[in-house]
Amino acid sequence: MEYLKSRINLIVVLFYFLIGFFCTVLFLGFENISFTNIDWIFHGKDMSTHFTGWSYFVNDEWRFPLGANPMYGLENSSSIVYSDSIPILALFFKIFKDFLPNSFQYFSFWIFLCFFLQGYISYKIINHYTNNKIYSLIASFFFLIAPVFIYRISFHLALGGHWLIIACFYIETFNSQKLKNIAWNILIPASLLVHFYLAASCIIIYGIFFLKEILEKKSFKYYLKKIIVLNFIIISTMYLAGYFMIPSVQTLGVGFGILKLNLLGIFDPLNIGSNFNSWSLFLPDLPSIEGEMEGFSYLGLGIILLAILCIYFIFLDIRYKKKIFYNICVNKKFYTFIFFIFFFLSLSNNIDFGHYELLHYKVNTYIYGMLSVLRASGRMFWPAYYLILIFTIIFVFRVVSEKKSILILSILLLIQIVDTSSGLKQLLFSKKFEPEYLNLKGDIWDKIAKEEKILRTTFVRNATSVFKPMSFYLTKNNIKSDIFWHARYDREKAAESRYSLYNKLSNGLIDNVPYLVGKKNHLLNIKENFKKSELGFFFRDNFWIIIPNKKEDMTKDDIIAYDKINFSIINLNEKIIPEPDKYHEYFGVGWSHNQLGNGLWTEGYISSIFFESNFDKNINATLEIEFETNHLNNNLRFNILINDNFVQSYDLSKENKLEKMELKLKKNVTNRYKIDFKFLNPLISPLEALKSPDARKLGLLIKSLKVKI
Repeated sequence: MEYLKSRINLIVVLFYFLIGFFCTVLFLGFENISFTNIDWIFHGKDMSTHFTGWSYFVNDEWRFPLGANPMYGLENSSSIVYSDSIPILALFFKIFKDFLPNSFQYFSFWIFLCFFLQGYISYKIINHYTNNKIYSLIASFFFLIAPVFIYRISFHLALGGHWLIIACFYIETFNSQKLKNIAWNILIPASLLVHFYLAASCIIIYGIFFLKEILEKKSFKYYLKKIIVLNFIIISTMYLAGYFMIPSVQTLGVGFGILKLNLLGIFDPLNIGSNFNSWSLFLPDLPSIEGEMEGFSYLGLGIILLAILCIYFIFLDIRYKKKIFYNICVNKKFYTFIFFIFFFLSLSNNIDFGHYELLHYKVNTYIYGMLSVLRASGRMFWPAYYLILIFTIIFVFRVVSEKKSILILSILLLIQIVDTSSGLKQLLFSKKFEPEYLNLKGDIWDKIAKEEKILRTTFVRNATSVFKPMSFYLTKNNIKSDIFWHARYDREKAAESRYSLYNKLSNGLIDNVPYLVGKKNHLLNIKENFKKSELGFFFRDNFWIIIPNKKEDMTKDDIIAYDKINFSIINLNEKIIPEPDKYHEYFGVGWSHNQLGNGLWTEGYISSIFFESNFDKNINATLEIEFETNHLNNNLRFNILINDNFVQSYDLSKENKLEKMELKLKKNVTNRYKIDFKFLNPLISPLEALKSPDARKLGLLIKSLKVKI
């Protein structure tokens, strides 16, 4: 009998192995399965950084902690964890680094693994409760084509590991407590080596089951041992993987209360921001609020009808007092608890119904800070999502005959496939994975790759617009760079890198390495500060690269493009209001966006404005600047220079009521003006003031510019 069971189990494993392979082929296409095909990975920012992190990691020596990845981001580097490169596979395959081809990738294998385990583990759960293999097999396909799973793995590979969440519920089907303990001690560190959001779900689920054990009143020594062992495993895993390579405060993220679940999320086939046309052939898109794409949780029409059927049976059960529902759900209060914990966590403190805000409640600052680690709270609905699938599927099996339940589930699976085909067909054969990189070739690019082996940027910040087009070139040539994209990074360190560079640039200094101009408004600033130097300006593939002591290498086309870099005109009495992506050409280095609307903030200790005006050169004019101060600073002391000549000092207290300054523009042959703000006292960031994770040192918000006589 045992032999027969093992043979059947082997056949089941092989079946889902083949299903996993088949789904991977459907998903990626044959050509992208290859371990040496990397083109498809360079689709979108998330997947690009997955491979970029891995590429730098595998081409570096082993370090301690093991997940350290210092070549990716240079001074702003951290670990393989923060590039979402699936550390468990990155660490494993790095062992064989000397034998791997240059363009090796394991992400197609990961996709296969996710499909395989998603199907197999869900089958094992349903079979445990039904003991019907045919019914369990049919049920597993609801998990395999679950929109929430397919949608996520189509652009964020690490977060496609939903099988880790499902495995939590599978472990609780084990008869042996000892086996449960071993399984949890493997699953939780494994989840930490895939993605933190998945690990957070697993740890919370474990905590609730642990509470259940406590209520069973075992010995204190038993509980203490379990806690110590598991915590040791968790902390050790996190340390070795490199979780602690950035300060804990920098793991806080902006977005909690925004990137969340809508109450209509399970019925909405498309949330705002989705890359799909629609996930349903039958149901309409429902209104939602921007940011709620992270809470995309469409069940599919098949599961929705299954849930309605369950509600109908429960109603009959209550009406006729059959107690079927009670008998099925007895002692399952902890699963209900799990459901509501994740449901309310995913809703955040802003609860919306469609585009209506039903409830907003203020959260204590410190609690909000802790919750900000899970900034995209909509992802926390996934355990509740799978509990809906598990419960409805098992419930129908229990209340009707086996034959009827198989028939019902088969019909509903067909409906599910037809309904979600609208979304699924957009993912077949790598339709979603069109490469979006630039294959940069030419004299300058080849020179940097062969001779320099380093490329810095003038705008040191996480996830800038230059990352996606540059990532392929950087990884292909193993070029060290501070162009990076991390899930979390040390914002303070990046800010200090920017301010240090801006200070150098303002004094006509620059490190002897190539720089990619990270923002267009930096270009004029750099040109003006270095016009008497031998700094070479090269315009290639719509990028500006500056290289010290290479002015003589500039081509005719470079010189023509260079000469077009010029001051923008402010017409007399024209009011310039900086808006997002508008009128930024007047601002050089040392400026940052305003999160609340129009205007630009001075960032760091030096900020420059450049403009030309068309008033009569024989008269004096005035530059009127409307502004407000950052009240996080007790006072603001700064000097203003016009064309490198000191003009005026300001000392503004926290209670400052000044909202406007007027600067005299002296007669000037060219009517070209460079305005420098140089801050003299330390500036305080919102992070330092414990207001938000924002580490920018902001001074003045420039609301408008106006030249008048």
